[in-house]
Amino acid sequence: MSNIIWVAEMDTRNFSFKAMDVTKEGAVEALQRGLDVHRATFNLQPDWYDLEADVVCDCHQLGAAYRYGMSKPLYTPKES
Repeated sequence: MSNIIWVAEMDTRNFSFKAMDVTKEGAVEALQRGLDVHRATFNLQPDWYDLEADVVCDCHQLGAAYRYGMSKPLYTPKES
């Protein structure tokens, strides 16, 4: 099992979206599926977002502590 989690995020004027998975591709796919549900719910155009330009991906170590806005963890667990 991986000790890394990928987070894909997108912010709009009215909503913030986030999806997580153990792979970057999985996080992006989950986010895309969620955005498609949002699109259908609000009757938006199929191209209302640009997956390449609007989505930000980052990875985080499980068990680590992060401060908002910083990519380097404050604390990381020791490997056993």
